[in-house]
Amino acid sequence: IEFGNFLLSSDSWKEYDLGNIKTSEELKEIFVKENKYDKRYYDAFFDNHWMENILSSLDDGVRLLKEIANKGYDLFIISNFPIDAIEHVYKRHDFFKLFKGAVISGYEHLIKPEKDIYDLNGCVCDSLHAKSKKAGDDHPDEHQQGNDHLFPVLPLNSS
Repeated sequence: IEFGNFLLSSDSWKEYDLGNIKTSEELKEIFVKENKYDKRYYDAFFDNHWMENILSSLDDGVRLLKEIANKGYDLFIISNFPIDAIEHVYKRHDFFKLFKGAVISGYEHLIKPEKDIYDLNGCVCDSLHAKSKKAGDDHPDEHQQGNDHLFPVLPLNSS
């Protein structure tokens, strides 16, 4: 868990989410050069289907999204996602088809909780600005920015 937290909270991962680092291979090379952990840790993480492993933890959330969509609600996504990871997801998982619009950090070069990701001109956010709508997020540090700039954000547990 410590290693995973190190990776996901690092400045390099932030640059990956922003789309400034284009591939997980490039990101892995940066981490290996930093030499904070033995290379075997990076090999184990990046070479063992990390994208699938992370997404498998979303199963309950995906079930909930499908239930909400089946009730006729329009779904939109604002997500921190690296470019190669989102392309992988689009090819292998159908749940992204549930969304009527998307703002993905890797394409926009903005990440949550930065205010600007919620204020993109002409983006899906324009149709979301309504106090009668709700959002969900599994990252507590991103709730306040969503609350301040979008609409009420409900905490979601990823466990």
